[in-house]
Parts: sequence; structure tokens; C-alpha cells
Amino acid sequence: MLTDEKLKNLMISTYSNIDDKYIVDGYLGKGGNSIVLSTHTLDGNEFAIKILKRKLTGKNKERFFEEINFQTKTDHKYIVKIYDYGQLIIGKQKFEYYVMKKYKSSFREMIDDSEMTYQKLIKYYLNICDALKFIHQNKNYHRDIKPENFLYDELEDKLLLSDFGIAHFNKSSKTTSEEKLANFNYHAPEQKKSSKGIVGAHTDIYAMGLILNEIFTKKLAIGVDYTKIIDVAPIYCCY
Repeated sequence: MLTDEKLKNLMISTYSNIDDKYIVDGYLGKGGNSIVLSTHTLDGNEFAIKILKRKLTGKNKERFFEEINFQTKTDHKYIVKIYDYGQLIIGKQKFEYYVMKKYKSSFREMIDDSEMTYQKLIKYYLNICDALKFIHQNKNYHRDIKPENFLYDELEDKLLLSDFGIAHFNKSSKTTSEEKLANFNYHAPEQKKSSKGIVGAHTDIYAMGLILNEIFTKKLAIGVDYTKIIDVAPIYCCY
């Protein structure tokens, strides 16, 4: 695997365009397993291209294409759409990528914005609740719920759920209940212990509960002596 900095520089210097369709504008950011480049097409549409940093093999490769399959075929107003995907070759290395709309920011920046009211944040939060209701009805589970994976569409003024890279899809054999995954901060206790039976809607809902508390308190609930909604906004709590 290349380091983030080397991969970023290689991508920008090597590819002024990708697949003769996407013109590279620059670097947007990185995740645990990917970097994201800003691009546009000749007709002026802006896109973000997510490029995986590791060579995919076995179960990880199959999981990646499950993610692609789900997000290209799913039409839901609060779920990020994947428009295209392919493979970049640099030297002897191959990097999978996919293309999605370029978004202004994530829910992380919105929660941290001191000018955002509870009422506005809850409005956007409910967008993700709608997306989760949809995927759970189809027995799909995201498993990586966190504010960074809720992307803000400024034009339509809404949040969309993104990054299904470690999701469990209905009838898939690529995920097991014993797996430990990367997003520990928003994991339910049973996920952190890697115990059986953790794959389900309940783990996504637990993470959403943590985020709801964070909307009001601006702090992640950790341990037992954490700041609660009732401590900062008692008007929203029932007695």
C-alpha cells in the first residue's frame, strides 16, 4: 500500500484526466482505505472520485463490488449515488475507484458549527433516519454510521448516507457477526467486543443515538459520566 501523500501526488501528477472523462482538479481528502480527488467533466459537472489505497483481493474485492452494485442501483433521495467506476493503473499497481457527486461538506462540520441550531441539525438528521429505514427494510445494515459519512448536498439542502464499504447486504456471505471493524467510536458495546449476533439494524440505531446526543452536547458519549441532552436542552426531554 502506498502512503496517503505518495498516492495523492501520484494521482494528481499522473492523471490530468481519468478514463478520458474526468479532469482532475485536486485533492479533497482521505479515509481509512481511500483518498478522494476533485474532478469535473467537459460539460462542467463536478464529481468526486474515491480511489482505494490497497490492492483488493478475495473477500475485500467482492465486498467492494457489492458496495458498487448497491449504490449504482439504489435510487433513494438520501443515499449517495455511484455514477461510474473503474480501475487506475500506475506502474504495476492497480487502484479501484468509483465516481460520485461532489458534496460541500459532511455532518461533522455541521455539528461543529456553532451557528447551527438544534432544530436545523435535527432536520438533517432525519434525512439519514429515512435512509436507514429504507436499507433496514431490505435487511441491509450500514455498520459504519458516523457524522463523516453523512454528506451535505447544498443545492438540495439535505444529507445523504454514504460509504457502504463495510456494509452487510442481505444474503451476503462477505460479512460475519464476529468481525471487528474500524469505526470504534460509534460502535455498540457488543460490536467492540466482537461478539456474536452484532450484524443488525440495532447497531446502526445505537450509533444514531450517539449522534443525536452529540447534536445537542457537541460531545461524543463515552463511559457513564457523559453529558446528556437533558443537561443542555431539558425542554426536549420527557420526565
